[in-house]
Amino acid sequence: YLYSYQGKYLLVPNTPVEICLDCGMIYYDAAVLKEIERRFFAIHQQNEMPDSYIQIPSKSYT
Repeated sequence: YLYSYQGKYLLVPNTPVEICLDCGMIYYDAAVLKEIERRFFAIHQQNEMPDSYIQIPSKSYT
């Protein structure tokens, strides 16, 4: 799961999901999303440390 807010990001691998067997739609439990949001703000306010950092190259399409 990739959480983003005001140009800042938190990548959350292995996020628990439910997947619809008919259409493939992915559903996230509200409690899971709330916890991701809590962790995002805790990390960006330096109250918690992330497990790791990654670098991602960026290239504009235009």
